[in-house]
Amino acid sequence: MRPESAEAFLRWAFGLPFVELARDSVVIEFDGGPSAFGGVMRDPAQVGSSLDWFGVVDPAHLGRSLGTWIVRWAMAVAEGREPTEGPFRRQTNIPAPDEDAHRLLAVQGFTQIRTMWSMHRDVRGVARSAPPAGVTIRRFEPGRDERTFWEVSDAAFEGHFGHVPTSYESFEADWYRSHDWNPDQVLLAELDGVVVGELAWVEAGDDGYIASVGVLEASRGRGIGTALLHAAFADIAEAGFANATLGVDTENATGAVGVYRSAGMQTVRESHVFQQATS
Repeated sequence: MRPESAEAFLRWAFGLPFVELARDSVVIEFDGGPSAFGGVMRDPAQVGSSLDWFGVVDPAHLGRSLGTWIVRWAMAVAEGREPTEGPFRRQTNIPAPDEDAHRLLAVQGFTQIRTMWSMHRDVRGVARSAPPAGVTIRRFEPGRDERTFWEVSDAAFEGHFGHVPTSYESFEADWYRSHDWNPDQVLLAELDGVVVGELAWVEAGDDGYIASVGVLEASRGRGIGTALLHAAFADIAEAGFANATLGVDTENATGAVGVYRSAGMQTVRESHVFQQATS
């Protein structure tokens, strides 16, 4: 299993404009040092979205019921927010090998509902290739493509697990106001002059992490997703990164897993999504 840096994720999560650190994060200390932490994320402007939470315990402090405390803390935060935002689904994502966490979540009333994979490819030496006939891959142009990127991304993910319609204001906050926003890392695919696909990647430790890739349903099956991936691999390599990574729902109905495999990506990590119903 490839090691995974959490720094990029935490910087993104705790930098989201709708995350209030005093309310949505907690650090537990023993003997003056951190031993566990947790976080909660939910954009109340996205009607129907879930409240996602996470927690990590330092292995040196296992056996002190800190995991149980974090779960209960996160659920207390959820209960405090529901009167004005809810009801909403409560869910978390944990590594597949963590059997203790599986048991803990089951006791706390959570059920596994999905399996996710992290996929990886070494991009060193990847050469640029021509896209399919009629398709052009171009970079995001500030002042021109803000709404296009939002519209195509939102439409491409319609019907996907966990996706809810996103307002432009929420999308703008998540992307264009993010600390790591870089328009040069967003690619748009045009078919006969109309944008039908998008891909965005961010810097994540030693990797270029593909945070979003989608193609409108009517334009799938033409190799556009593969063309976007290969263009991104070349960009990531030219930016000095050796690896490209992304996450995918194993039950994705669009055939995304097969597209990623055909582009040379391999599964390197599995995690499980657990959900607790509201009371």
